[in-house]
Formats: sequence, C-alpha cells, structure tokens
Amino acid sequence: MRMPNLKEVDLSANEIKLIPESIRDMPDDVRLNLQDNPIIDPPLEVCQAGVQAIVAFQEDLTTASSITQCLKTLFLGTYEAGKTSLVRALELNRSDLTRLEDRTHGIEIKDIRLEMPNTSDITLSVWDFAGQEIYYITHQFFLSSKALMLLVVNLEKYDSGNFPSTCGNWLENMIAKVGNPVVIPVITHIDKCPEKVANVCNDLAKKLAKQEERRINDLQRQLDRIDESSPESVVMRDRRKRIEVLLQNRPVIHPKPVPVSSSESLEGIQYLTQVILNYAVNKDFFPEVGRTVPKVWADTEESVKSLGDEGNPLNYMTWSDFASRLTKKVPNLQPESRTKTVAQYLHDTGKILWYSEIESLREHVFLKPAALVDIFRKVIRYDIKKVVDYESDGCYSEAGITRAAFDTMKNDLLRNGILDTKLLRCLWSDVEEKCRQMQGTSPQGTFDDIFPVLIELMKQFELCYDLSNEEDGGHSKLLLPWCIKEDLGDKAIRQWEKGVGPVISLQYQFPSFIPPGLFARLTVRAHTPKHCLHFAMHWSSGILCKHKSNSIVVLLKNEGTGRLVVSLSARPESKNADRERVTTDLWNTLQGLSLEVEELLKQWPGVRFDRFAVCPSCHKPSFPGVMATPDLQRVRGTRDLLLLQRKGPA
Repeated sequence: MRMPNLKEVDLSANEIKLIPESIRDMPDDVRLNLQDNPIIDPPLEVCQAGVQAIVAFQEDLTTASSITQCLKTLFLGTYEAGKTSLVRALELNRSDLTRLEDRTHGIEIKDIRLEMPNTSDITLSVWDFAGQEIYYITHQFFLSSKALMLLVVNLEKYDSGNFPSTCGNWLENMIAKVGNPVVIPVITHIDKCPEKVANVCNDLAKKLAKQEERRINDLQRQLDRIDESSPESVVMRDRRKRIEVLLQNRPVIHPKPVPVSSSESLEGIQYLTQVILNYAVNKDFFPEVGRTVPKVWADTEESVKSLGDEGNPLNYMTWSDFASRLTKKVPNLQPESRTKTVAQYLHDTGKILWYSEIESLREHVFLKPAALVDIFRKVIRYDIKKVVDYESDGCYSEAGITRAAFDTMKNDLLRNGILDTKLLRCLWSDVEEKCRQMQGTSPQGTFDDIFPVLIELMKQFELCYDLSNEEDGGHSKLLLPWCIKEDLGDKAIRQWEKGVGPVISLQYQFPSFIPPGLFARLTVRAHTPKHCLHFAMHWSSGILCKHKSNSIVVLLKNEGTGRLVVSLSARPESKNADRERVTTDLWNTLQGLSLEVEELLKQWPGVRFDRFAVCPSCHKPSFPGVMATPDLQRVRGTRDLLLLQRKGPA
C-alpha cells in the first residue's frame, strides 16, 4: 500500500520488538515515533534516528558485520558492602579481599571476561561504585538502562531496620534514573554469619517486593486521580501516558538474593556467575549482547581506541573534533547522524561517555570513561580531609601556597564548599605531571591550556559555579554546593521575613526518595546569568537571593523530613511596588526556576513527585502550570485544584 503524502507514523508503546526490512519502502522524510517499545533489532539508537538510519543499518549488515559480546555491569551498594572484593573474586576466580587503604574512590572500571560454553565468551565492562554518600552526586552520570546492576548488601551489617539505607534507597535510585533496571541483589560475607543467610535472604526478598508493590500502587493511585479529574487537560493526558509506560516497563529484580563469599571458599561465586550470564544472554533484557553489527561500527570502536592512545592526558574531545577525526579514520561513517548512532552504541556499551540526552553535556566526549572518573575523584572523595595535607604533599608549597593560606583554603573547602583554584590545581597535579611528560606531543597542549577545560567540565556537570567578583571577571574561586556543611538556615529565614507583600511558593514533594544532588545542581543552574539572581546566602540546604533587576527576594530550600521537599519562594522586597506588576515579576522569576527543576527531573524519568503551588490571591493549592500560563483557564474549585496536583515523573 502506497501513501505518498504520509508525514508521520506514531507506533509508540506497541510492544514492537523487531523492525522489518520492508520499512525501506517508507518515504525517507516520514517522522517515525517508536518510543516506549521493547525494540531488539535494529538497535534502539538506530530506530530513534529515523527511517533513513534504519535502512542504512540494514544495508550495512548485508556487506560485512561483526558480533559484539560486551555487557556494562554496575556494582552498587553502601560502603563496606564488599563490592570490590566481589569484583576481584569474579575476575581472578580466587580470593583477594580489599584492604582498608584500597577502598574504591568514585568508580573503578575494568573488563572481566566470562567463559560461555559452546559460544563466544562474554566481556563484562565492570563499574565498581564507591558507597560513601559524597559520591552519590556523580553516580547519576553513570547509571544506564543498558546495564546489568548488582545491588550488593553486607550480611554482617544488614538488619530489617536499615533496609532503606543498605538496599531500598539504592533500588529507588536505580528505578528513578533508569525506569526499568535489571537488578540482581547479592548478599556478601556469608562466611561470617552462616546462620543468618536464609533469614536475611528471605527478609530482603520480601522487603524488595513490598517496596515495589507500594510503588506500583502509588502509580495506580495517580492514574485513578487523573480519571477523576474532568475535563482532562493536555498536561494530564501527557501525565497519563507517562504513568502507563512506567506501569508497563517495570524493573526486573532477581527473585531471591544471591548469597556469596569472596573469602577463600568463594562460596556462591560460580552460581552468581551463571546468574549474570543467564541475564546477559537474554535478548529481552540485553539485546546488545551477541548482536550482529555493521563492520563500520566495529571499525569505529577500534578507531576510538586509537584516539584514546594518542597521548591525550584527558582522553577527552569536543563532539565536533571527535566526529571530524572519526570520519577521517572511518570514511563510511558519513553522515554525522550515523556517527551519532554509533557513538550512542559505544556509550551504551561502556566504551566511551557521551551524554547525548543532556543538552549541557552533549558537546563533550570522553574516549575512556575512567578519564572522567579520575577528574571527579580528585575533588569528590570521602577522605579529602585526610588526603589534602600540606606536610605530606610538596605540591602545595611548590605552587607558592603558604601554610597559613593552605589552612584557610582547606577550611573553606571542608566547611563552606569554597574551592580556591590554586588548591584545585594542586589536586589535579597528576594531570599536570602527565602534561609535563608529554610536552610538545599532547594534542591538548600544556596544563595551562587544559586547566580551564577541566574547570569548565566541572561547571558543565553542574558540580560548581564561579564565586568570583562579578565586576572584575575573576575566576579564582569555585563554590561546590554539595560540599557545604555550614547551616545558615535560621539567619536566612530572619532575613527573608524582612520582605513584604505576598509570598508565592512552588513545591516539589518526593514521597520516599529524592535524586541525589538534585538541589545542589538546581542552585548551580539558578546562579546562571539568565535568572538575574545575586546570591546573598548559600548554605547546606538553601539559598537566599535578590533579583538584580526587580525588587524581589528569592528563597530556595531543600527541606522537610529527610529533605524530601524542594521549595521555590519569592516575595517583594519593597512595600511600595506596584502589586500587579510585582506579582507578574514574582511568577516569571519562579517560573524560570521551576523550568530548571523540570529539566533536571527529566534526567530521572522514573522518580515520583508531587508539584504544589500556593495562589497569592486565593491561597489555595493548584498545579503551577495553570497559574503560570495565562492562556489556560484557571480552575477555582477546591476539589479541582487539588486534582490538578501533577505527580511526577515529568
């Protein structure tokens, strides 16, 4: 059947797994929507690029192809759960327990080859995540829907009371970030308390099932609430579709935790290996493993490896440089859309890091994922108070930092989150040493050339903002919001209450789990010039700002039990302001900040949250989209206003 005027085909949420070769009969310019389908072949990244990309992939397969046998595998859990010892047991097939001084900082990445009978071996790209809380803010950048996740729990330290911190919250984070992760719970140290193994396995399995049941019931209640709302708005229809997708695409949790010992007996290690392999070869979960891909994809992977071996101390490139270099090495990689498809495949399999879905990061490519981890872990580490030591490291005195100045810098960092760039340069002294050794051969130049690039990357990942004098344009200090310990809340509230006139507030409430680093990253975004805010106070759980153009005071807080609430508030600074104009200014200011929250939450598609607003006139709650968009009709009935609470994810 020919349809020459066809412009768009919406096949979303239709349980489609395979795209037939007959799709090549479809016009190239047709917009094809295949979202929310469990697509196995061609790869999802190809399907998302459109009809032309699908046809090109199928044609490439007819010439030459190769098979990929790699699965990205993440080991997660709280500190001292036994993750690193478990990784070593799987890798070496013998015990090699982790010493205290060898604990993981940030993430350790390595490849482990597992033998498969009667077929090619499978390589696990293993990512071993440190479990201390300070690292959680960076974990979000490495969790992936294309990865198998092992949730590791220490039998010795587990009891029913600490289930949320040792297991429950970790699973919430996986679901919030990925939506439908494949998770194997693993219980370690079974040689220490063999009498507890059966009971703990049963208790953990029941609690995981109960937690998932509560999540599903909550999502179903959201659907019921939408059904009761009349008429159903465009916003609610969109919300309905997203909830239905979450209900359809549920996490896969191995039904019973796998008990293991990484000590001499290696009890349970062989069984765990078999469980991992069973998931790895299951096409419903990981269609990438064992997939036949065009030879040009394999050639591109080899070219990326060669780029990473060229002596680049950062193993980093801008996207434009990356695409240009690759198309020269692999001529068949044209056009750029094909380069993006292959790059996404390499990202999904753990070969590179390229965040195509995050606007602020899609211009950055890390040829070796460990390179980005190394940048982070020099600054973000649980033992930084001990590691940053003037006496034991001569780099500080060599940089011209006196002992008194060092003590001030260190205290500012540990208490106030203020990082002097002189101190930061010393923290990255190993990168400087690499540049020195490669003088004249590095394509990125000297460390003086690389240092501002590193700082810019920290900003792009929303880990810090400039704390320099805005008038002189200096860049001598950075503010790391996640590192602030000082609490100025009471002082800030007293200052806030000096304001006059109506207060407009928006709230994001999270029922049980808030994404790590969400509020810290919001404050970094609020500091950008487009919001015109001067930060008067910044403490561990809030910021107090003054608008640079309007007579407005803004208060952002991370509050409530467990800090599960993010509130955005604004009020006039002067009682003489025109009421109608100032109300408009207040809403415009908060709307801009609210949009930042919405954009951030898109990075956690499975997180659950409620939005609330307080109308400055009627003081009743409503959905902020209704209040902030003049062309939408306001719903004034109390019942309808309450029904307009829009539960996330967004």
